[in-house]
Amino acid sequence: MIWSDAAAPGTQAYVAFRKSIELVEVPQSAQLHLFADSRYLLWVNGRHVLRGPSRFHPKRPEFDTLDIAPFLRPGRNSIVVLVHHYAGATSGRIIRHNPGLTALLVSDGRVILRTEPDWKTSAETEYLPSPGAWSSIPDLIDGRRWPGDWTAAGFDDSAWQPAVAIDGSAWGDFHPRITPLCAEADLTSVRHMPDALPLAELLPLELRSGETRPWSYPGGFSGKWMWAPGPAKTVRFKAVWSNAGFGVGENASIMVRCDNRFTLFHNGQEIARGTDVETGWTGRIDVADGDVLAIEAEDFEDGNQTAGLFVSMINNGNHILGTQDFHGSAGPVPNDWKTSEDITGFCALSASKSHDLSVESDSIILDLGRMAMAYPTLEIDADDGSVLQLEYALRFVNGKPAETYGIGTTYTARTGRQTILAADQWCARYVTLRCLSGRVKVLGMRMTERRFPYERIGGFECNDPMLTTLWDMAVRTVEVTTDDAHGSDARERNEWVQDGSKASFNT
Repeated sequence: MIWSDAAAPGTQAYVAFRKSIELVEVPQSAQLHLFADSRYLLWVNGRHVLRGPSRFHPKRPEFDTLDIAPFLRPGRNSIVVLVHHYAGATSGRIIRHNPGLTALLVSDGRVILRTEPDWKTSAETEYLPSPGAWSSIPDLIDGRRWPGDWTAAGFDDSAWQPAVAIDGSAWGDFHPRITPLCAEADLTSVRHMPDALPLAELLPLELRSGETRPWSYPGGFSGKWMWAPGPAKTVRFKAVWSNAGFGVGENASIMVRCDNRFTLFHNGQEIARGTDVETGWTGRIDVADGDVLAIEAEDFEDGNQTAGLFVSMINNGNHILGTQDFHGSAGPVPNDWKTSEDITGFCALSASKSHDLSVESDSIILDLGRMAMAYPTLEIDADDGSVLQLEYALRFVNGKPAETYGIGTTYTARTGRQTILAADQWCARYVTLRCLSGRVKVLGMRMTERRFPYERIGGFECNDPMLTTLWDMAVRTVEVTTDDAHGSDARERNEWVQDGSKASFNT
């Protein structure tokens, strides 16, 4: 078992490990047995081929096995593993363990390599520590930190440090994985909304943002600035909270910033005021289904400036409400606007000060064609410091994506062409690509579905189309929500380890 001196236990880190081997010829079979804690991504000669491990009981860790012979070649080969130790973060997804990596490559009964201190390691890659998350783990990737193609066989790792041997007894005996490796396939019906054009026909696609203010603030708050429908001395914003009664709005943290002085109301009751654009207001709030959050903003000047707004509400690391969920009005509003769920007279906010709501050059919305548990890979060209965010949603309601869990994937670009690979998969039907700052040209994009390798060996069809469709949807739901365990689409995709208990009593 090995780890790195650059990442002490208890400190969250993404740590890369490399090992090069020379082969005279490619063996017919090369079984790589691999385990890492908390999770890993594997590359062979620069090709991403596996991610894992499967979730496991703390006293029964399971290793993955993959035949990597198809990815090997005569001469020099590289085995590269990126290990994420998810320490110090609130998470329902992964139980906290000790960090470590172990690997064994076997061919024809002969050990070709094993994890020893001769592996090279570095914690200086583009992958930054992730925020806490209840379900899928958000990515914060900074392409400016990219040290070169560190997954390739020809990468010079002479400046990397040797790995250190650690005691592997903390995990107990290792066992082969009891479930098969997940199957992966690229989704082929990704389309642009609302015109349903295939994504391939839109590429390359350039996204731009004129906003120079930060997209993230201390405390995990993130999102985007948006603008009211027009200039006015007093502008009003409102959002109606809805989350199907799951209670995730209890004791939530919220940040509000506004270009103007503002008052924040909850169901008509004033709860905060803000006069400083730089600091805004940050606090906690309990919101339930149907609650109305209202903001009244007064222009500092003569009413000839458009009010910019930033709202971010989070709970347990999940981003549960943002600026895009608000509507605005620069004109007269009903007397009960602070308490009524009716948004008549309120318009969607603009992504720019131009107020041209027919065009949002900073973002696009993609329909994956069906619900899927998937991760993105993008090829982009960008200016230095530009920020691209991918947000994943389950539904599309009232003309916009709805039910997003977590802040998604956030990438800060370096200058030029580059590749983005997310480290976790997300359950989604809709994906929003949003340029939070700068310029990003999307050259290519794949959404790769990852799920348990079910095979449909039977079917159902009857003279009632609804029942036939219902059966197909039920089977598809099981497929989508199962990877290394039966789970849920997004909110409850967690790691549950407990004894069985009686759920009901009959008298």
